[in-house]
Amino acid sequence: MSTALITGCDYGIGFEFARQFAEDGWRVHAICLDPASQGKLEALGDVRFHHADVSDEAAVNALAAKLEGEGIDLLINNAATFAPDGPGTLQLPDMDEFTRVMRVNAVAPIYVANAFEHHVAASARKLMIFIGTRSGSIGDNGSGGALRLSLQQGGAQHGGEENLDRIRTARYRRCRAASRVRCDGNPQGRPNPGDRKRVGHA
Repeated sequence: MSTALITGCDYGIGFEFARQFAEDGWRVHAICLDPASQGKLEALGDVRFHHADVSDEAAVNALAAKLEGEGIDLLINNAATFAPDGPGTLQLPDMDEFTRVMRVNAVAPIYVANAFEHHVAASARKLMIFIGTRSGSIGDNGSGGALRLSLQQGGAQHGGEENLDRIRTARYRRCRAASRVRCDGNPQGRPNPGDRKRVGHA
């Protein structure tokens, strides 16, 4: 049985990822911020609910320790947050809101990947996915353009490369809005044909 770990499963694309993988016979570890999400997720099938804030490093590490010894074929870093525009030319929210957005969207995915590095490396598929948004694109600001999102996207890309290099991952490749990453030490970063399975829709 293949196993997926997905962050941000309370609603939206995270919940849909959990639903589709459970429907396809996967075991799903769903990380949620809202304890009230437990019932609807466990009703999907073989879904293990975990209540944790991905921006809390201690909570993420505690969950990784709880799942020690379990291989995770696919880790999807999906959890994200947003802050309303603030005043001024740059329309930045206040410092606390800006910091919260950066912690959840740019920093937390790297710490989640780091915490579950060995779980993914011990699996058969060895895949990580980082969900992004065009609104945070550095190169495409015609359809996005939010400064705080561009900053967080840049931070995630920079930190992601450093972390994934440490686990011997050589190359990102795009999978719709997500970066699908092999972490089995394949020096060319070449995908296996069997890894092209549909993983969900935005």
